[in-house]
Amino acid sequence: MFHLTYPQTRCRTEGINAPPSIRPKNGFELGGLWSLGSPLGRAVGSVLGDRDGRSRLLIVLTCYLDDSGTHSDCPVITMAGYIGFLSGWLDFEKAAKEIYTSYGINVFHARDFHATDNDFKGWSRITKQSYTRQICEAARTARALEIGVSVSVLKSAYKQKQLETGLSKTMSPYGYSFSIIMDHLLRDEVLKKIVGEQGVDISFVIEGGNNNDNNILNVFNEVRNKYRLEHKLKSISFMEKDSSHALQLADFFAFYSRRHVEESERNNGVPPAIDFINSQLVRGIHLIDIVATNFFVQKPTA
Repeated sequence: MFHLTYPQTRCRTEGINAPPSIRPKNGFELGGLWSLGSPLGRAVGSVLGDRDGRSRLLIVLTCYLDDSGTHSDCPVITMAGYIGFLSGWLDFEKAAKEIYTSYGINVFHARDFHATDNDFKGWSRITKQSYTRQICEAARTARALEIGVSVSVLKSAYKQKQLETGLSKTMSPYGYSFSIIMDHLLRDEVLKKIVGEQGVDISFVIEGGNNNDNNILNVFNEVRNKYRLEHKLKSISFMEKDSSHALQLADFFAFYSRRHVEESERNNGVPPAIDFINSQLVRGIHLIDIVATNFFVQKPTA
């Protein structure tokens, strides 16, 4: 048997990011989560069962992922999101709600934002830049943005390798993107140091509704079981985009990250100058950024 393994990649290096000094925000009480009545609180609370959080502190890293380019006419699929302590995400939810109200936004959809449509109809470039700066700064201030992760896969290269080998037929480019993310979460030196601290674990919250969500669930369970990481890889939840501002921020990142990669592909692999929006979305964070353009096929050892 053969299987696809680590991709040949081009990594975007913009020279604007540096590994942060990440520390939890004094923990938080689960009772506070429930008092917010937030979907985020319910997603994590369901993992804890009946444990009383009022007398216990919990530190959770939450990775918000959204996919962009999953429709058939798009040459690149990008899965992207941010990793930060849950306490920071909860603070961001409150700050984002105020920003949405001030701008008249109901639910943020990056496609509408880019096309200046629906909630963003009539917005000028200056208004878009102002909103982008404010929402990203709110996330940074809340310390929701500690690490950014973006994985883009050239769908034609992936599918061609599947045809050549006849393998991985059940794994979509969407699921494969998540497998790359899982691999780098285990190998990235900054993240390994954080997760290695006592009491720190990871919960994933992913926008649901993709036909290949089962690929993601299978990868998560396989890695969790193979490496005995039940105590570190705590949970995975599939939620609607309108359930949290955090998922909508991941949508923002995924959409513009994919556009950056597509423009690079049109220019024979030469990345374009980073624009204002992309620069705001990755400023001041440790960025794990992978563009998979070709794939090795590895024969397992006997």
